[in-house]
Amino acid sequence: MSLRRRLTVGTLESQLAWIRSIKESFGIDIPFPVIADYNMRITTMFNMYHPKERELGTIRATFIIDNKGIIRYILYYPNEICRSIDELLRVIDALKYSLQYKVLIPAANWKPGDKALAKLPENINEIEARM
Repeated sequence: MSLRRRLTVGTLESQLAWIRSIKESFGIDIPFPVIADYNMRITTMFNMYHPKERELGTIRATFIIDNKGIIRYILYYPNEICRSIDELLRVIDALKYSLQYKVLIPAANWKPGDKALAKLPENINEIEARM
């Protein structure tokens, strides 16, 4: 699981300006595609905005969608508060670990290397495999 796309409600021109400013300010190339959803079609489809804030143009929603197209995580931030990149990275690490080892992450502050819980078996084959 990794960042594959960035969706914004800005125009293509505003996104190119954003990409250039990141390069100029921090010397970083953006390594993923940026989707300019200027007509808000995708944003509306996923209901990514609060109706009262639609006209503001800034939508602070983060969706993590797995390779099968399943939404694994949704987080909305108010426009006055920036996202916590550390928390996003922690969630991605926890999802990857949980999927890889088929475990549950028991703590809100879990970090790689912390303990996890075994999932309950879902069928007879899983029960027999544990015996």
